[in-house]
Amino acid sequence: AEKDDPWVWSEQVAQDQVRVPRWSQHAPWTPKVWEALAPPLIGECQGYTNYFWPKIAFWSQEVIRRVEALPLETTREQKHQMQHFLRNAAYLSCAMGLDPRRGTEFSRPVTEHMKMVRGAPATSL
Repeated sequence: AEKDDPWVWSEQVAQDQVRVPRWSQHAPWTPKVWEALAPPLIGECQGYTNYFWPKIAFWSQEVIRRVEALPLETTREQKHQMQHFLRNAAYLSCAMGLDPRRGTEFSRPVTEHMKMVRGAPATSL
């Protein structure tokens, strides 16, 4: 059997990363569901990949960076600040017009904001 390149995640790691339950162990019908859903999903993937994935990837990294910087025992205020940051990140991930790529209407201010967020300490909320 061919061995994957070292940078390729194993199925187990991929499932752990996205917190996907191991449905195939519990539900033998999962492959049939995927067969039914795959064609429309693949058709949608082009738009999703082009418009949303870059923003979701960026904001996910920033959320993870901040969550990992929190102490294990957080205060009520820290939880509130993190929830506020998460809501903003979720909105900015999905807002169609807030695209950092060159040539879009708000590319310059969005890019500047993303650089500011990326340059901020992990503890900034």
